[in-house]
Amino acid sequence: MQKRNYLKIRFFSWFLGKLNAFPVDRKNPSLATLQFPIKKLTENQQSFVIFPTGSRYSSQLKSGYLLIAKSSKKPIVPAKFEFNSWGRSRLTIGKPYFIASDERLSKKEKKILNEELELKFAAL
Repeated sequence: MQKRNYLKIRFFSWFLGKLNAFPVDRKNPSLATLQFPIKKLTENQQSFVIFPTGSRYSSQLKSGYLLIAKSSKKPIVPAKFEFNSWGRSRLTIGKPYFIASDERLSKKEKKILNEELELKFAAL
């Protein structure tokens, strides 16, 4: 998923296209924003990198990643990238887990699942 604004920059549009990124209008999100990755995940052996906060710079988790994982029946794999200095960065990958619910998630369930993911990130 990429911010729609990056399409205006020729290099980013080309580069992110090579990574199979797709545009998201964060100011006017639509159901299609979530349907596209769900469709790709269920049809292919493809994975997505998603910042569950909606941005690299935010710390508040949003629930879109839950709907994508639940609907596609694919696992969530928490990961953390720490850039320390050139040649000394570290990528830590946690254990995959599934959202095990066939019913619509309530606000309370989403909050609990977000808190669980925050704990998984903290443990990395």
